[in-house]
Amino acid sequence: MQPEIIVDGTKASDYPGDKLSVYGIFKHSHNWDVYELTEKDLRPEVREEVRKLIECKDEGHGFIEYFCDECGEFRTVHLGCISRLCSSCWKTHTDRWAAKLPKAMYDVPHRHIVLSFLNKLWPVFAD
Repeated sequence: MQPEIIVDGTKASDYPGDKLSVYGIFKHSHNWDVYELTEKDLRPEVREEVRKLIECKDEGHGFIEYFCDECGEFRTVHLGCISRLCSSCWKTHTDRWAAKLPKAMYDVPHRHIVLSFLNKLWPVFAD
């Protein structure tokens, strides 16, 4: 049996539904609303990405309706947010990007390495 996940006194099982998602964490108990009101230095880009995530697949942002000639039923597909935070929309974007990537690479053996460093060091590396 997997141990209970507890972060800052909140249990994963406290979240509605059977799976914990980025969307669920932001929406549960108005977590994002509370954070946004208390955090004064949020960049506009962060606010925008979270807003897109929270409104993802909301019918007010548009939808496409399909009709099946065989069964005579309509199917409505709500448009996604394409937010970097959205595990549903961004996964689709990432998969498309990954499929195109091999065509842009040279046909030679290579390795991909990601390096990161402290913000204080950016002036050292920036030109």
